[in-house]
Amino acid sequence: MKFDWEQIFTKGENDRVEFKKSLSGEKEIIETIGAFLNHKGGMIIVGYDEKKSEIVEPDVGQETMQKFINKVKTLTNPQVIVDTYEVEYKGKRLLVIDVIEYPIKPVAVQGRYYRRRMNSNHILTPAEISSLHLFSLNSSWDYQIAQNSTLSDLDMDTVKWFIQQLSQQKGKKIIDPPMNVLEKYELIRENKPTFAAVLLFPKKPSFILDVQIGLFEDEITIKKDKNIKKSVLFEVEEIMDFITAYITKEFIITGKPQREERWQYPLEAIREIAMNAVIHRDYQEGTHTQIKVFRDKISFWNSGKLPPDLTIEDIKSGAIQSKPRNRLLAQVFKELGIIEKYGAGVKRVIEDFRAYGLVDPSFEEKFGGFYVVVSDQKLKSRTTQEIYNNIKDFGATSQETTQEIEETTQETTLEIATKIIQLIKENPQLSMRAMAELVGISENGVKYHLKKLKKEGKINHVGPTKKGYWKINSS
Repeated sequence: MKFDWEQIFTKGENDRVEFKKSLSGEKEIIETIGAFLNHKGGMIIVGYDEKKSEIVEPDVGQETMQKFINKVKTLTNPQVIVDTYEVEYKGKRLLVIDVIEYPIKPVAVQGRYYRRRMNSNHILTPAEISSLHLFSLNSSWDYQIAQNSTLSDLDMDTVKWFIQQLSQQKGKKIIDPPMNVLEKYELIRENKPTFAAVLLFPKKPSFILDVQIGLFEDEITIKKDKNIKKSVLFEVEEIMDFITAYITKEFIITGKPQREERWQYPLEAIREIAMNAVIHRDYQEGTHTQIKVFRDKISFWNSGKLPPDLTIEDIKSGAIQSKPRNRLLAQVFKELGIIEKYGAGVKRVIEDFRAYGLVDPSFEEKFGGFYVVVSDQKLKSRTTQEIYNNIKDFGATSQETTQEIEETTQETTLEIATKIIQLIKENPQLSMRAMAELVGISENGVKYHLKKLKKEGKINHVGPTKKGYWKINSS
């Protein structure tokens, strides 16, 4: 097997590579093997000193290596036999322990379960062990039967509402009995509800559904707070109602009969984040979702980290296959038309914020869960600052604090709009894709600015969508 060793050593340790000077410290090496087995596989390179960036040939004979392989087999459950081989690099010998991803996860090492994260091994929590096992079986927690619940625990009014929404989405009336519909969607099995059904159709409020949302003056001072405990079908709207009550809204006079409305943040992006919190929450942990609304930012924290084989960069790219934690919930939301495409939500959020002239939201794994912060940091307009200064009571709702403003001077938005108008002058038939590449923003961002320029009466599109051209209106 050939590898670019120079590149491997240059990149350093990561989620697929670990360096060891020798086989001493077997316990840690076998833990790494377990972490690789529960991740995407990997290799442990024995005989390389990363700190000194030099090869120190390992003194490992055939008998020692066989004893090590047997020890790995003894300490893993199910038992695993790793492959080992020697390679030569720059005239020196290296030992490679090759670990192939195990198909049915997780594999234990002395009763503990590890997974690889970046360049280190992490012990899995009971909830993560359960999720990892279900993922490896192409299943999820919400698909499992809720043994302590019965069909009488389901709210039939919510079930009927769900069926009505399905009928509207599909364009034809569903006439099957409610329980038959739930069986068809595997929300009940063996005459018992699944955990997904318990989350979707609860008759009584439950702590498992708890979303705590609050208005904060600073990190510790709460001005308003609310606990949301209802069907996950309705939690997102409750979250949005609270947020829109306490963020600012501008009314921009454009010279037209209708004023333009601009919220502090792009609402569709905020809704997407709230939706992700509801769908991807690790409900097994029993920890509530926490949302904090501040003057200049909103933070969202949810229990449950990313699946082991996904990274923050993966989900930001939008190019990965979606792996929802709660697959049945995600499927129901997709059937209802609430979500459109798996795996692209975070990318859309970033694009929406850029198109709005705001900094990218931050996404990180923190406090044992997933943490998102959105900020109005680049909303530098004088008028927005005035809004903040004029709010006498930060507890007031947006309806009480909105005001008419004659102009916005958001620098990023103006700069992009100017570039787009210049491009149209040079080539009226320029496509949105070409504009996006030349301006340096996404196609969604270009769409946003073109729509805004049309609304302001600065440009018009003449002819069919694909074969028409842009016209700049004379002022």
